[in-house]
Amino acid sequence: MLMTDCVSIDNPEGTGTIYVKFFDLGAYLFYKEAKIIVWDDCQGSVGKYTALLNESADIKEKVEKVLQSKFNSGLPFTIQDILDPLKLLCHIFPTGRINITKHHSESEYSEEAKFKYWATVFLKKTRKSDETVKRQRYLAYFNEIIKDEKRIVQNIVDQTTTNFYDGIEHYLVTTQSVEQLDKATVEKYKDLIAKGKRPYCLVYNTQETRSSISYLLDGHHKLKAYCDLNINPCVIELTQLGDTDERVDVDTLEADIFDRLYTWQLDHILHHGFSEQDFKKLLNNPENRFNRLVKNGFVEERWVNGNLKFRGHYVNSNVEGVFEKYHENSQLASLILYKAGNQVLWLRSWYRNGNLQYEYIPSNDFLTGEGISYHPTGEIESKSFSKDSKRADGKSSVHYDIYGNVVYEAFYLDGQSIKQIWYDDKTGKVKNESTSRIW
Repeated sequence: MLMTDCVSIDNPEGTGTIYVKFFDLGAYLFYKEAKIIVWDDCQGSVGKYTALLNESADIKEKVEKVLQSKFNSGLPFTIQDILDPLKLLCHIFPTGRINITKHHSESEYSEEAKFKYWATVFLKKTRKSDETVKRQRYLAYFNEIIKDEKRIVQNIVDQTTTNFYDGIEHYLVTTQSVEQLDKATVEKYKDLIAKGKRPYCLVYNTQETRSSISYLLDGHHKLKAYCDLNINPCVIELTQLGDTDERVDVDTLEADIFDRLYTWQLDHILHHGFSEQDFKKLLNNPENRFNRLVKNGFVEERWVNGNLKFRGHYVNSNVEGVFEKYHENSQLASLILYKAGNQVLWLRSWYRNGNLQYEYIPSNDFLTGEGISYHPTGEIESKSFSKDSKRADGKSSVHYDIYGNVVYEAFYLDGQSIKQIWYDDKTGKVKNESTSRIW
């Protein structure tokens, strides 16, 4: 059984001592300085990166002793029992309305629970001083992985940054590093919970629609105990209502996080999260240190082992012209045509062993031509035909097995698929056929 109790209060005396700052790619909890940051990984899904920038044990000092006594005892209470001290606590947040919700699950494994033990992210502190060590460890990993051509090399951001998927559950991230937790205190709460008591954790979040992240302000030992026991935690949730998602500008973002994150994390945020307007403002302020990461002119970047990774011409971090990418073993991987940072055409690509994987054969210009893909063993895998930058009318796509038998054909009209045919690779007879109607 899932039980919740909710009260909404006005907070006219809010000081904004603790609040959430948003930028285009994510958000970070701010208390005197940036504490914890969460941002999109930009890998085509709902993945998030997160990093603990500063320990926030001092936030716990803001929680009145009367609240801690109620939260820690594991004994039953209502929101009304703690409403007055909670109102005082809320003064540390911005002005406006705040929802106070008490989440208590009598079922240890309730699927209805908003906060689940397995949707909790315990972090280790990110230390800028560790950057050289992190890079050396990544190099060792990299050199080991590339020995096997079948294994995929994770990039350095993935390897050095905690990540999670934010698509289904409401994630709870800690604001105190797991290394700082006292094992004896965790065991004490595990014993308490095992006896049927339910101590409470305190979290803060906002109504901002792009984020489903809650920040743990108090109760790290209790939360760890719940997780160790595979039991959903009991939580007091404070939600800031109203317009809370105003974005910080690039200068504020630089001041708050540049000294805290690794260079490759900052590079990821710059090149995935800065809008055209952000770039214009950045370039107008040479004092902003993000300018150190902006690419201009002919640029070569190398893999961590020293092999060439890519090279091409940049204008304010936008690729212009033909761009060369290389596999980790220094074999040329692809030639891609870009214009103003946008990919226009895939010209050629190669497998890691050097065999041709794809080539585009233009006709009169690059907008009309034939694309040919090859099996790893060299046989033609498919042919596609384009005209004026879209699929040509008629039979525009043909796929082959390694013996040259046609296994698939697609027909197009005005750039849209109108008919698809699948063939049996042994008999050559039609196996399946579908027709699409053009409206």
